[in-house]
Amino acid sequence: MSQSELNECAGKDFREADAELNRVYSTLLVKLRHDPAATQSLKESERTWVAFRDAQMKALHLHPEHEGTVSPMCRSSQAARLTTERIKS
Repeated sequence: MSQSELNECAGKDFREADAELNRVYSTLLVKLRHDPAATQSLKESERTWVAFRDAQMKALHLHPEHEGTVSPMCRSSQAARLTTERIKS
């Protein structure tokens, strides 16, 4: 595969993981709909986790201009891994 194809494949993996996370989150919101405190806690937790994920990605890639053509694949793969870990927790 070319690097471009690898980048696209990794991007697809992240998009799929992100879609699954959103599905799980939506399911949890429905289950918790009768418990406002639990719903609020879940929303706060998810907002905090997204901020963590974004900060983690930034820390891992402080200078993407020096990473070359593999950078998109690396970023997508790491974002997918973090997202998959979040789904499991």
